[in-house]
Amino acid sequence: MFPQLSKDSAAAINCRILFVFFGAIAIVNVLSPEVGSAQPESKQDSPSATTEKQNMPPAKSYLGIGGTIGLTGNTSSLGTGGFSILSKTVLNDFLAIHGNNVVFGSATASSSNALTLNFPIRGSNSQDIMISPFIGGGIQIRNDGGTFVSPLVVGGVDIPISKSLTGTVRVETAFPNTGKADVGIAVGIGYSFF
Repeated sequence: MFPQLSKDSAAAINCRILFVFFGAIAIVNVLSPEVGSAQPESKQDSPSATTEKQNMPPAKSYLGIGGTIGLTGNTSSLGTGGFSILSKTVLNDFLAIHGNNVVFGSATASSSNALTLNFPIRGSNSQDIMISPFIGGGIQIRNDGGTFVSPLVVGGVDIPISKSLTGTVRVETAFPNTGKADVGIAVGIGYSFF
């Protein structure tokens, strides 16, 4: 599906991917405030509703560690298992970038990043996020005698443990051009920050 790339063309493609990636982030950040301001004045929230929204804790980004359990495939460490560096970068309450770098496994290390749609479920009393399922897609990059880029799908759940810790469980599936998908379950804990 994705041919082997030379180092020069791989670097050019990676630069283009990053350019498109950060361009999409910029567009989301620019458009997000306009959604709230597009409402007519006659339909503005009541003062109590506005206060409640202001007091509602936002979703948090995190950076953490964990492990990936390989289920199938041996093209990368995602399929065979390894140590994981896990991350989440929040764009807004419903969009985030979930990352997973799998290293020290029996196969080639891999790095995956996915743009995810999040569904935060808040507590009825505290309004804190109790659990946040997510699903999305992105790319997996591995360097195995050359740079290879494969499509990726991911689904999982983030669970706040405390104000500064978040647990995460996710299933990731990469589709290398070997004809067999790499599937792994990543489990970890991260330090949360705004």
